[in-house]
Amino acid sequence: MARTLFAVAGRFPGKGFEDVRLNRDQFAAKKKAGELAQNLNRMPILNHNGAVIGQSSAINNHLAQQFGLLGTNSVEAAQIEAMVGHIKDVFAAYRKLVPYGTEVSKEQLDTWFNTPSSPAIEGRKERQLQWFLELIENILPDTGYCVGGRPSLADAHMFNLLGEHAPELNQKGEPFSDLANTNKVLESFPKIQSVINNFKQSPGVAYYLETRVKCGF
Repeated sequence: MARTLFAVAGRFPGKGFEDVRLNRDQFAAKKKAGELAQNLNRMPILNHNGAVIGQSSAINNHLAQQFGLLGTNSVEAAQIEAMVGHIKDVFAAYRKLVPYGTEVSKEQLDTWFNTPSSPAIEGRKERQLQWFLELIENILPDTGYCVGGRPSLADAHMFNLLGEHAPELNQKGEPFSDLANTNKVLESFPKIQSVINNFKQSPGVAYYLETRVKCGF
């Protein structure tokens, strides 16, 4: 997320920010030196001119504010924050079905991708991918962006969840571990597709995706 925010703002590793990736020994050394304390001795951290920020959401919000990706007024900022919340709810629902650290099963994927948004199911079990995307689609404008007719933090979140994948990681690098089924579901939601494609094809993000470091995790 943070790196795509840099990219949409036209900043790239070595040309606008320093992209530091740590091996285990480097991580241990920085942890011992106290350099990761602001994130409770975890990664990631952002060092902005000596001010260290931990927590991914705080880093993303800070970068979005720095790069003008939080709208042009307080109403747009609130709408962007709300959309980010909706997108995070989608991922939370997926993690409720497929807990972190477990292998996803075919049955779980079938439930996630193929459960229709209606009728209601006891225990709100209709609230799988189609339910969330249908409601998000209904509140998106026809501009190709989430809010304000321009890229924002919300667009970055939508791309990160539904459109970004790392081919070198095979299935683990695909949205919900299944790129084909994700794309199949998205065919029914053209506004969401438009947001994802506009963000992905913006000059900075397209360049970053073409040149970014291949990562093993």
